[in-house]
Amino acid sequence: RLSHPDCRWSLILIVAVENAVRTFCEYLGVRAEVSSSAFTFKDADLLCRQLQRLYGNREVSRAALRHVIRPTYRAMFELLSGQSADVNRPILGNTPLLAMQADGYQFLPAMEVLFASTPGTKERTGLAGRVPVFVLEAEPAAAAPVTSIFGSRVLERVLEWHPDPGECRLDDFELAEMRQGLRQLVAPLIARIRAMRTNRQDLPNLIEFVEGIEPVDELEVSCKFDGHTLERQHGRGYFVRAKSASEVFHGFIKWEGPSWPPAAETAQRLAMALADTLGVNLVETFLAFITSDDPQRRQLLKIAGAFGHYRDALDELSEDSVVQEEVARPVVVPTAAPESERSREERRPSGPNVPQPAAPTVPLHSFDALLLDGEPLIVTGERNNVDRRQTRSGRSDGSSAPATPNRAPPGTDLAALDSLGMQISVAYEARRLKRAHGSVTIISDGALQWGDGSCAHDTLVVDVHTPVAIARAEELSDVVKRVMDKLGVSGVSRIHPGFDLLSVCGGEIDRLIELKSSGVHARVQEMSWNEWKSASNSDLRSNFWLYLVGNLRADLDNSSPFVRAINDPFGSLASEKVENRQLRRAVQLRVREFTTAEHLDLTVTRPGETEHQNEGDRSGL
Repeated sequence: RLSHPDCRWSLILIVAVENAVRTFCEYLGVRAEVSSSAFTFKDADLLCRQLQRLYGNREVSRAALRHVIRPTYRAMFELLSGQSADVNRPILGNTPLLAMQADGYQFLPAMEVLFASTPGTKERTGLAGRVPVFVLEAEPAAAAPVTSIFGSRVLERVLEWHPDPGECRLDDFELAEMRQGLRQLVAPLIARIRAMRTNRQDLPNLIEFVEGIEPVDELEVSCKFDGHTLERQHGRGYFVRAKSASEVFHGFIKWEGPSWPPAAETAQRLAMALADTLGVNLVETFLAFITSDDPQRRQLLKIAGAFGHYRDALDELSEDSVVQEEVARPVVVPTAAPESERSREERRPSGPNVPQPAAPTVPLHSFDALLLDGEPLIVTGERNNVDRRQTRSGRSDGSSAPATPNRAPPGTDLAALDSLGMQISVAYEARRLKRAHGSVTIISDGALQWGDGSCAHDTLVVDVHTPVAIARAEELSDVVKRVMDKLGVSGVSRIHPGFDLLSVCGGEIDRLIELKSSGVHARVQEMSWNEWKSASNSDLRSNFWLYLVGNLRADLDNSSPFVRAINDPFGSLASEKVENRQLRRAVQLRVREFTTAEHLDLTVTRPGETEHQNEGDRSGL
């Protein structure tokens, strides 16, 4: 029996030269080959504890890992693999396993150790050495016993990733060009993957990635492990959450350079994001396919012996009316000619009536589910290094309508986003004035929404984002008319005043509010030239406020909607003037570079959640 004291050390010699093992076992009078039927959980526990006795009190060398420890674990898990199905609790949860920690290798109870099921996961996630990861990674034979018998958790499942993306990096045309380039990768990539494995979910997951990945200008990713937030991942550059039975695909990638072909760093991020989405360590292969043209990809498939799978993939995709033309048509790699020499017509996808799948709807928070909790929090001194690259957002008509970014992802209802931002800003401002003055009248959508109906109140919140709204407000309130007359003397136009909301206290100007609504936590916002002129007006700078309403997308986990109010953005924010291709002047604001601002996080109530005891906190009141 292998559990006999005289045979304990023979288990260590599994990793030795085969002839030496046989000679030693013959000397002891036992069988040289261990079978899974004879190998018990007690033997596995004994083997793991013997490894701890040998290496627990000294530094583990690379040679010991390569020649002894990992081979021993592999042999043990192969012997245990057939017994995993009959286990309903982690019998060996306290058995020591060797894990990599920040300060080196350490033996820990198996239930405290994480198992990386995909090669390279800890390196791509930047978590190497920060969480206890078992030294044996991505071994198919180990996956079942290490989780069921030893109770170790899978690294990819236990970490909670939360993205904090910026705005969409590409305009509508560039986004379509990027999608077209990605669609050319579907058939060759799926053919290459099928040369090494067969998984029915690979093709659906790949298509979900191609149609759902969002290119953004900035991306920060935070991670939680056992409820504790780890350090934010600033340099990761991508986030993906593969589609599952309960969740849709969710992915962002920091995009730099042209829309297609991607720049070197962007291509690397794409390759890593694809590897994480599909759960396969083919990063170098994916990168080679991304940076190649169609003939080169075909040659790579022939070298890998996967060209037959490529033809099968094309036939399979031809049954899908959405992607058949795009996938089958080779993409033409653009030359190195400067962007200015390439017209949009030259870059437009060829072929008439190219079918495009409908973009999935981007969910927004419901205004009725938002609560304004607590008093405004004064935030000071926040400074971040923000990309100063030119962007393409903004309005071209010079109006001061709520400035929804034109770079919002496809599927975003821009009107609904504008409306939600306006509702939140009006509620925030009315709540602020009511607490200070006791009574507030709101004039919005051409009607009185608050007050006693007498229009005699001299404390008001007024929607002035269109000429029609201004004219109607002046009809409803003489106070508004007097204030607009006074603003006119300072050079503010009644047609396009350069702000969206006007607050009045005691019949005098209180705040001139320019609103910027965003589905995410935007790092850079753009003001039209007309808005910037109002913000820089020497007579009005002290009254001008920039209200940022962000994180309005409901599909961003762990990202609460917020209102951030910045006084005098002309003097408080770093900015730069830009001109786009249509020679429209605008000003880009790096909105995280400010000295002082009011900040208020909003609470989102979930379906079935109990109401707050103080109904006055509801944002709509």
